[in-house]
Amino acid sequence: MIQKIFYGETNPLTEQAGEANTSLFKSIAPTRPRHIDVIIEIHLDHPLGREAAKLLVYNQVAALQGEDPEVRVSPADSSRHYVFATLTMDQLSLIVAQDLDPSTGARAIYKVWPDHNLEPFIDRSVRMIKADACYRTFDATGENILWAVIDSGIDGDHPHFARYGNLLRDPGTAETDGEAPLLRPRDFTGGKSESPLTDGYGHGTHVAGIIAGASPPAPAAKASTKGEAAQPLLPAFRIRQSRNELGQVRTEMTRLPKSIQGVAPQCQLLSLKVLDDKGAGKESSLLAALDYVARVNEHGDRMRIHGVNISLGYPFLSPEWYAAGHSPPCAAVNRLAAQGVIVVVAAGNDGSAVLQTEANKRRVGLSQSIADPGNAEDAITVGSTHPNEPLKYGVSYFSGKGPTADGRMKPDLLAPGERILSCASTAAVAKLAEDIDLEGQLDPKPGEAYYREQSGTSMAAPHVSGAIAAFLSVRGELIGQPRRIKELLMDGATDLKRAREFQGALQVGGAVHQQFLDAAWLADQLAAHRQ
Repeated sequence: MIQKIFYGETNPLTEQAGEANTSLFKSIAPTRPRHIDVIIEIHLDHPLGREAAKLLVYNQVAALQGEDPEVRVSPADSSRHYVFATLTMDQLSLIVAQDLDPSTGARAIYKVWPDHNLEPFIDRSVRMIKADACYRTFDATGENILWAVIDSGIDGDHPHFARYGNLLRDPGTAETDGEAPLLRPRDFTGGKSESPLTDGYGHGTHVAGIIAGASPPAPAAKASTKGEAAQPLLPAFRIRQSRNELGQVRTEMTRLPKSIQGVAPQCQLLSLKVLDDKGAGKESSLLAALDYVARVNEHGDRMRIHGVNISLGYPFLSPEWYAAGHSPPCAAVNRLAAQGVIVVVAAGNDGSAVLQTEANKRRVGLSQSIADPGNAEDAITVGSTHPNEPLKYGVSYFSGKGPTADGRMKPDLLAPGERILSCASTAAVAKLAEDIDLEGQLDPKPGEAYYREQSGTSMAAPHVSGAIAAFLSVRGELIGQPRRIKELLMDGATDLKRAREFQGALQVGGAVHQQFLDAAWLADQLAAHRQ
């Protein structure tokens, strides 16, 4: 069947009054003829095949552009499963009405969804998940592992990514590699020019710095006039905000006393940009990015992108339209996992709300607050905990909480997500320079690296991405087995003794290090894997 989204009293699919379900669109289309963004899902069982069906729908939408300049349609190769368009409800109704082939009864359109707005889910945290111990003991650095960061872009000029050459850059060659698209950074925001290695919003750069990279080294020591070696200073600075004794928020900048690094410092990163410079994006951009990963990997036949980090999404608001875990992004995540890609997703930051009682207001935790695509069954969905003392402080108040609306336990894991220090993009530094507290202090110079603190499940998810990348760099036989990796993490990490729907199975702290150290476990897993 085709999902009913039509505005008005008559549903053109049934030609019966009163069957139009308009709840999703009343908030975005209160008057006609307002244009709305939609995702048109293609019918996989069309007699002419999926590609032909998609082209039929694409041509129908494109034909309307000559009559209405506000009609938009994404390039035909944006997705294999969907057509992304901007239409009025009348235009959409017309396309659906014309879709039926009277001779065969076949339809090219399967469902139509609203194109939801995406939102981002905004040092010692590395030590808390024991990544530094794995690095020192097993040289688990993430080398030869490629992780895609679906976010607001990554600042390609940040020195944090220079030491190990973490950022995959555009090779500037042909657009395809055999039958697969060329492996390169991509920008799905629909701007006039692609800029995946710029980050005007700053979110993606911060996320990427948690996964991989390292702050620039100190310059070589120089002898002082007394003949003693002068202590070199790191060309790296920390910018943080805190409240003083009067409750006022103050911003301060200090030089980093020692180097910091991502969880998997040598992991390669692929920027897939879906949020613009204001942090805004569309669900269709996320779907296009996920489809790109699938095509680059030739649907599991050629594993080049090993994992994906998604620190963004949108609340699960419409169970009358699709069951929890079955929205288009959730379906895309599950397809990608079935093809061997590990997909790590932030749980979202809607885990609490202010409740007005008769006497006062109070903040309470919210169950069923996991955001999409974190509701996907095969996603590794990550909530947030304290960076230093998770056993003491438990689950962050803002962290999305389960169960899912259909009763499954989520999140799967917790990781540090409060006041996490990571890279500040060039644009973020420029904005911070406007802070009156930093007046005259912040004067960025080439080669200097700036870091800032941010909180959210957006920061928790890349800790898990980095931990898995480090793990796979020394356990390559588990590449392409996302469900097995998920089981290992959930079976081996630390229980915080909180409610299961709050904390997930565990806090990721002990999992990675324990699995490396347990020789018996290692032998058993290798034997089981060979069977």
